[in-house]
Amino acid sequence: MQRHPPDGDARAIRAGRTDRRLMLRAFGWAAADHPGRDLYLEVLRDNAPARAFYERMGGEPGKEFVEQAAGGVELDVVEYTWSPPAMAAASR
Repeated sequence: MQRHPPDGDARAIRAGRTDRRLMLRAFGWAAADHPGRDLYLEVLRDNAPARAFYERMGGEPGKEFVEQAAGGVELDVVEYTWSPPAMAAASR
């Protein structure tokens, strides 16, 4: 008898595939429209699952700073960077 993951696990698996596809599209866009340039992305500092995903995708955490959002809200963010070789390696 085949066992299926609980709904939450199945959603997480599908989300992971979607996340990876989205990053691969971003890598393709960067390579086509901005060849030889790094790709940068900002993420909330306390978003551990997203940060772990970006690191699995080859992103390097860089500077941390406070972003001023609408309404005067301050957000602690981390900038992740992918070099062209890192994007190529993650795309394999």
